[in-house]
Amino acid sequence: MIMRSQLRRVEQATASTPPRLDTTAVVTSTAEDWSGVLDEFAVELERAEKLLAQGWTEEPDVLPPYPAVRWAPPQGIGRLPDELADYARALHTRQLTILDALRVALSANRRAAAVASTISNTDAPVRPLFIDTTG
Repeated sequence: MIMRSQLRRVEQATASTPPRLDTTAVVTSTAEDWSGVLDEFAVELERAEKLLAQGWTEEPDVLPPYPAVRWAPPQGIGRLPDELADYARALHTRQLTILDALRVALSANRRAAAVASTISNTDAPVRPLFIDTTG
C-alpha cells in the first residue's frame, strides 16, 4: 500500500511551478550532453515504475529516499538535438503513464484508508452477527 508521506512528496513535487529558462544565453548543445540528461531521467522513471510495481509494500524507513524536487531543464547545454526528440517523447509518455498509475494508486489508497478507519480496534467481546435457527 502506498504511504501517505510518499504520495504527499509526489504531489508536492508535481504541484510546484516550473522553473524559468534563461533564453538569453546562446549555447550549442551536443547529443552526448542531452543523452546523459535523458538517461538520468530514464533512471528516475524506472525507479518510479519499480516502486509502483511493488506497491510500496515496504516500511517507509526501508524505502530509499525519493527527492521531492521538480525536474528542471538543464542549463547551459542548449536545445534538445533533433536526433533525441523521439527518445525524449518516449520518456514523456512513460512519465504520463506513471502519473496515471499514481493517480489510480492514490485513489485506491484513499479508499482503503476510508475502509480501515471504519474498523473498530476495541477489545470488546466478539458477538455473533447471525443466529443459526435451522440448526
